[in-house]
Amino acid sequence: MAKLPPRAIHNLPDFFEHRCRQQPDELAYALIRDNLEIESQLTYGQLEQRVRALASHLAQAVPQGTRILLLYPQGIDVACAFWACACAGLIAVPAPAPDPIRRKHSLQRLRAIIDDADAALVLTTSGIHALSSELSLTRAADPIKWMATDQADSAAESVEFSRPANSSLAYLQYTSGSTATPRGAMVSHGNVLAHCKALKRAGGLSDGSRMLSWLPYFHDYGLLHGILVPFYAGIPSYLMSPVTFLRRPLRWLEAVSRLEITQNQWVPPWQSLVAIQPSGSGIPVFLVPGVGGIHSCSRPQSESPVSCISAAMD
Repeated sequence: MAKLPPRAIHNLPDFFEHRCRQQPDELAYALIRDNLEIESQLTYGQLEQRVRALASHLAQAVPQGTRILLLYPQGIDVACAFWACACAGLIAVPAPAPDPIRRKHSLQRLRAIIDDADAALVLTTSGIHALSSELSLTRAADPIKWMATDQADSAAESVEFSRPANSSLAYLQYTSGSTATPRGAMVSHGNVLAHCKALKRAGGLSDGSRMLSWLPYFHDYGLLHGILVPFYAGIPSYLMSPVTFLRRPLRWLEAVSRLEITQNQWVPPWQSLVAIQPSGSGIPVFLVPGVGGIHSCSRPQSESPVSCISAAMD
């Protein structure tokens, strides 16, 4: 059952422990493939086991308060890494993995984030670590350490979770760096809990809700609606790769229909990629009777897509 946390909870480790022990057998996160089949998934109990194991490794590697860069593909691994950082008293810094196609811009952006955040450790996968070495993101003289979490021992060890103050820093959220040097916003544990509570209420999330997100985890909206808000509400979060969406935007609606999603995101710049037209127009009509909310972000929403979506769901 997705219940609100008790008033005594003031930080993410407290809430993480509470949620995982409240509903250990219920689905927390699932990653879907291009064909919309489930690639991997974790219950809250399995998530707690993985997070405790990684938090134990982190506690041995760096002191509390260290800034940790997260470089991952979309999926469950980055969710585990984020929660492990929070529970170990570390400051997560979500960032986009290096892009071999846009090498120059990608490396400049990452180097700017690493330097500004003063990150001492990078959590990633072995594949991204190898790519980073090839692209010269890692340097012999660079003091930053790397940890490939897909190669770390997954056996859970006894670890005492950090209990930071409500006002303590939880993570750094950086801008995209598309028009200027990336700038970081400092987000506290209290900020996260208050924001999640407000979004849960505004979105009408309940025990039967199911959320879908294709937005990347390093985007503020992607982190909140893909990883944090569903966990806060105690509902399943289905994660889709941004590449899957961009290759064929209608997969978004297919996933909503097939997985019986009730809550998902709509980003105005991409609205022209998803054509929603009446039956007979040659565009598939998807049955989405359970949708309770489509959350728009980024900029003011034009009337036509909203009217079109509303008409398709009537």
